[in-house]
Amino acid sequence: MRELQRLEAGDDLTAKDMEDLQMDQVNLQAREFVPFFEETLENVVLTETGQQAMDALKQWDLKDDARDAEPLIFHTWMDEIETLLYQDEIPESMMALFEGSGQTTDELLRKGDDSIWMKENGGLEEVLRVALENTVDKLRYKKQIVMLTPF
Repeated sequence: MRELQRLEAGDDLTAKDMEDLQMDQVNLQAREFVPFFEETLENVVLTETGQQAMDALKQWDLKDDARDAEPLIFHTWMDEIETLLYQDEIPESMMALFEGSGQTTDELLRKGDDSIWMKENGGLEEVLRVALENTVDKLRYKKQIVMLTPF
């Protein structure tokens, strides 16, 4: 998607520009949602590990680098949001057919508390808080995050 944005801009791109474009790892979904999540949870009391995860995301350069913990936190958080929203409403056998769940989830997040899916799960703030706490629990259990302060 980011590549398409650059190409549609109509700028004259050099071979080096094209190479840089192919190597671009900026996560557009994270660029949209990380600041939104930070703002939504700004006055919410999180567990120590939840706060550590939020602090890490605040410092993230939004690049999906496999060596960094932040992309893992973000992608797991998005998965946990989907789990919270859909697990009780959509049977597992049907989830395999729900190929657009990511786009649907993004739209539900944008609608926030105006979405019945959010309301039925305690509201946007609660969905984000619970999904973040589930994320850090899952990653701590799997020991996949190494931070300055251990989880």
